[in-house]
Amino acid sequence: MMPLLWHTDRELRKGRVPLWNPFAGLGVPFLGNQRSAVLHPFTALGVAVGRRHALLTVTFCRWLLAFLGTWLLATEMGQCVAGRAVAASVFSLSPALVARLTFPMGGVLAHTPLLLYLAIRAGRCWQRPRWIVALALGLLSSILAGHFEYLPVVWAVTAAAFVGATLRAEGSRR
Repeated sequence: MMPLLWHTDRELRKGRVPLWNPFAGLGVPFLGNQRSAVLHPFTALGVAVGRRHALLTVTFCRWLLAFLGTWLLATEMGQCVAGRAVAASVFSLSPALVARLTFPMGGVLAHTPLLLYLAIRAGRCWQRPRWIVALALGLLSSILAGHFEYLPVVWAVTAAAFVGATLRAEGSRR
């Protein structure tokens, strides 16, 4: 992750869009390489704070996203404040997430609880376009997060949560 951030930082500071990475093999596309996460807001924030603190900033933002997303999901599931705190702490400090936060796949994993929360809200309130838009923006952010291989799993779980919430909402209206 660090070399990707550094290359992004270097190119942007030179006034160039980071289209190409000449340091990998004989050169590879960089902007089109999803793992580089050039267009994700956390990468922009990392570049803004400078090379010295970029990785720490991106990692902290991912951790905070995981924590807050889990807190919202636990709230939606009816947990008390203590239950929300435990759920958010357990997920955001889990070895499976923490070990990956500095890698591109950590960006997608950090989005998972928030995507589940948005999917459940959108499923329950599908007549309100703001939740559908919020879910679409969350899915877009997960695409830009940088790890294509994890997306199908995360999106399948998100779709299942949306369908389940929609069916429950429709069943309760009858």
